[in-house]
Amino acid sequence: KRRTREAIDGLQLEVTALREAGQTGNFDAAMAADQKFHVLIGDNVANPSLTQLMHQMQELCGAERAASLQVPGQIQRAALGHQEILDAILAEDDTGAADAMRRHLSDALGFLTDHTNARYLPDAATEHERHKNET
Repeated sequence: KRRTREAIDGLQLEVTALREAGQTGNFDAAMAADQKFHVLIGDNVANPSLTQLMHQMQELCGAERAASLQVPGQIQRAALGHQEILDAILAEDDTGAADAMRRHLSDALGFLTDHTNARYLPDAATEHERHKNET
């Protein structure tokens, strides 16, 4: 509801940057674009406390962001999520924007969890079976 033309332009720029980073495999650019997108949203809510909280959260999310964006295909998925959020903002659909943000964050967490489980749980299960058979 409090969007400005400058904010819209900035969000679009970061969506484009994230999409391009996914195409070129530029992880550092993806990290920066992802963070800037979320900060821009926080900067435009017209609530100084929420803006400050958003900045603090972005500083604390570095490891999680890095882990998520390193999962193959996640940069592209994040760019799609960002585009859905931006589309709702452009449509002045505050409920849709909030829903798109929830889906985006849930998707990132779920995708990272699924990737981590697929990568490490089979080895852990094998190690557990080996240990169980030894005792």
